[in-house]
Amino acid sequence: VARDLARALAQGGRGRRAVSVLAHVAQREDAGSEVHLDVAASQWALGRRAAAERGLVRAVTRTPHLAAVWAAAAEIALESGRPALARERLRQALRREPRNLQALTVLVRWREFSSTASTLTT
Repeated sequence: VARDLARALAQGGRGRRAVSVLAHVAQREDAGSEVHLDVAASQWALGRRAAAERGLVRAVTRTPHLAAVWAAAAEIALESGRPALARERLRQALRREPRNLQALTVLVRWREFSSTASTLTT
């Protein structure tokens, strides 16, 4: 119900309120990884990059067995210009679920980033 409310709020142009609703739900001990991912995505959409990453770090701590959370954390690290951290998070994701589509997609982007960076330094 809270995720539906947050979605409706976001669609109605009330993104900050949507994040607030999701963040409140995420504080519960039984909050699923989807809620943490939604909070991070909402924070990211509002330009709150650091808050999005902090939320994913908390989600990784609560649910370290979930590849999707690690993959999302890797994506944020890559988008933030930290490829070494992204690589470590990708390793964690792929160790848990070798065929995780999100992690594999971020891996392709990471490889593209790495090859571009090496081309610029040579």
